[in-house]
This record gives sequence, structure tokens and C-alpha cells, in this order.
Amino acid sequence: MGVNPLFGGGHGGRFVGFVLSGKVCLYVCCGFGGTFSVKYPEISTRLVSNKASNLEQTSADALLGGDLGCLLNIAGRLRREGSAAKVFHIAEVLAGMADGPGIAEPEDEA
Repeated sequence: MGVNPLFGGGHGGRFVGFVLSGKVCLYVCCGFGGTFSVKYPEISTRLVSNKASNLEQTSADALLGGDLGCLLNIAGRLRREGSAAKVFHIAEVLAGMADGPGIAEPEDEA
């Protein structure tokens, strides 16, 4: 684990740095993958549930990623499980739009 200083102090001081954790299993599929989630719903649900569980174990406040399909899938699972973690596309953070609701959050919950 370590802090990525690339974003340190930027974005109005909101993001002091990001702590990277291997527990999230960055290289494991989230289970969405086009028609995969339709053809194999049980496997798909298990994959995204594992991903959500791993995220919760890190106590992270937010999850950032670059694939909107994956982010929608993970955000949906986190919301169904009652997680408070926010999900954002990295472009939202870089554009300073991480003050509002995360992916799959209604506007009024921000």
C-alpha cells in the first residue's frame, strides 16, 4: 500500500492523495462484460459481489475507475448492499465534479 502523490493537494484540497490497495483486485473482472451478465447471471453476481466486498474491506470512501460499464455494475451492487462508498469515473474527479452524487446515486442524496 502507498499513497499516489500525483493528485496530492489538487482539486480544491479535497483529494490529498489516493491510497492504493491490492484488496480491491484491480485486474479481476466485475462480471458485467457485455452479454456475460445476461448469459451467466449467477457468475456475474458473484464477481461483482466479491468486488464490492473487497472494496468494503478497504474502508475506502470512493472507488475510481475508467470503464463506465464496470462502474455502473459495481455502483449498483454497492447501493443494493447499502454501502456509503461513492463511485466516480476518473474524468469526473479530474474535472472537479466529485462534489456531487456518485454513479447510481440520485441527485438529492449528494
